[in-house]
Amino acid sequence: SSLSRTFFLRFLRFLYKTTIPFADAVIVTSNYMKKEAIKNKIDKKKIFLIRNPININKIRKGVTPIRTTGQNIKLVYVGRIVYQKGLDRIIYLLKKFPNIDLIIIGIGEEKGKLIKIAHDIKIENQIKYLGYLKSPYNYIAGADFFVLPSRWEGLPNSVLESLALGTPVITFKDVIGLKDFKYNISKNELIMCKNEKDMQSKFKIIKKRKDYKKPTLRKNLLRNFISEQDYYNEIEKIIQKFL
Repeated sequence: SSLSRTFFLRFLRFLYKTTIPFADAVIVTSNYMKKEAIKNKIDKKKIFLIRNPININKIRKGVTPIRTTGQNIKLVYVGRIVYQKGLDRIIYLLKKFPNIDLIIIGIGEEKGKLIKIAHDIKIENQIKYLGYLKSPYNYIAGADFFVLPSRWEGLPNSVLESLALGTPVITFKDVIGLKDFKYNISKNELIMCKNEKDMQSKFKIIKKRKDYKKPTLRKNLLRNFISEQDYYNEIEKIIQKFL
């Protein structure tokens, strides 16, 4: 989907679909991407599924949860502020929930548009922009939920990092790579909404964390992951096949 908004991107998409079948190996990060590769006529024997690596210990090391002021439920978003990420969908929903705040960490071309939307529907006080932070982990760890309202996405590291910090995630089923994390979905640590209406129903029932007055680092929620070393080992195996 990301290769369809302009003529140049559509041209890149054409190149991808016509040249990638000739690759010696194609690495995908989810079962959905694997099916997509097969659909694009790539030989199954050339396709290798390796999920994005994550270093749990490194992410959690030295984290001190930070919670923004106020009594509202705190949602945090980390990433680029662009159309793909769908932040406008969340902002419109906040109009119905004056008890929910959104903390946005990142920069991007859509920020001005989002500020105008919030101003027009009179919810500016529910949104806080922190800009780019080298390490957003303290804010993720201090929030009640991490939110990712993307219109399309593969396997976002930000979600894996949030779960590693013990912060549950609310997202859309459009984030296709996360459908493989069945354990986290079944435990409601990863809430995948069908659409805005479904997310609205989830917002009605979510609650603040029990320790919101003085948040501590919660336990790691991520189960289905691979370490950086395991990732390197898998890549090495693939390379050895062609030597």
